[in-house]
Amino acid sequence: MKSTALLRLCLPLFCVFALFALAGCARGEGGYTLSPAGTDAPAGAVIEITATERSYIEVTTESTTAETEPPEVIVTGTSAQTSVTEPPATEAPKEYYTVKFVDSDGYTSVSVQTVIEGGNAVAPSMPQQKGELIFRGWNREYTNVQKSMVVTAIYEKEIFTVNFYDLDGTLLKTEQVHWGEDATPPEVADREGYLFDGWNVLFNNVHTDLNVFATYYAVPKREKLTLTRGYDVLPHEDNVYGLESEVYYRRVHNAMVTVGQNEYSGDRVLYGNFCDTFTVDGFGFDSFEGRLCFTGINEQSDEQLYTYALRLTLLCDGKQVYSEKLTRAGSSSRFAVSLTDVKELTIVLEPLINDYPYYDEAVFIGGILDGAFYKD
Repeated sequence: MKSTALLRLCLPLFCVFALFALAGCARGEGGYTLSPAGTDAPAGAVIEITATERSYIEVTTESTTAETEPPEVIVTGTSAQTSVTEPPATEAPKEYYTVKFVDSDGYTSVSVQTVIEGGNAVAPSMPQQKGELIFRGWNREYTNVQKSMVVTAIYEKEIFTVNFYDLDGTLLKTEQVHWGEDATPPEVADREGYLFDGWNVLFNNVHTDLNVFATYYAVPKREKLTLTRGYDVLPHEDNVYGLESEVYYRRVHNAMVTVGQNEYSGDRVLYGNFCDTFTVDGFGFDSFEGRLCFTGINEQSDEQLYTYALRLTLLCDGKQVYSEKLTRAGSSSRFAVSLTDVKELTIVLEPLINDYPYYDEAVFIGGILDGAFYKD
């Protein structure tokens, strides 16, 4: 009986002791931990659950009673991350193409090959000569193949004929040229009103017979104002050398002058004993051109006693730009001076007897023929 009574007394104490022992127990492998409660847990106690990398849940609470509400669960962690490896990129399968080598006739098959995309075909061997024709290779590339193709053999002559023709069809030259060499063109002069402008086709690295024609372009039109007409409209000064007017004067020869097969008269002739300055600034002239001509003397009896000459001097803005002296009867000389940026042009035409200017009436004929101002 005593034992039974003692057991009844100890059982409540054992339960209380077990409860406290459970509250302070350590967390075991895969288990959980409860914080010891010093006092009764307040209402709304929170249990915090943390997910770990070992895939179990750790539960932590400060206290709980049978009277409190079920704890609120808060997830504060995630499962361990996993790595994903992309599969390697693979190339698209390559195509195969057909490369057909044919003879120079364009259809006789010599070799047919299947070539992978980007690959090279292999040219077959060919006869090096067929009669007068020599094998020169193939008409297209067959490396780095990107499509099916036909490749044709090239056979050409060793020597070719190159004909050079003028504009009107006149044959100027015929030349035999070896394969791959250059032809040599003939000299071509300008035509009246037209200037030579080269040839219509190339004739270097010759690979075929050629007919080559000369080409020309029209001479640019120029506005022309004859000297005496220009003399009528251009401002001028008398006696620019300060000589007396009665001994040094302007004169236009109105008689007919024949030089060779050409006849000159009127405003086309400027006779000897002439000196004047023209203001050319603002008229837009590009040049002054003409021909100095010395035709001879009037009195043949004086020929043994004196020497005769004709001198032309041209000055631009006071600076000499041209000078010519003719001493032989029947001689002439063309002249042309630029008037670009020139303000004044001075013309001095002097008959000479024994190398001295002759200011009296000239006994021989000479002067400027076809003197004119030009605009391009």
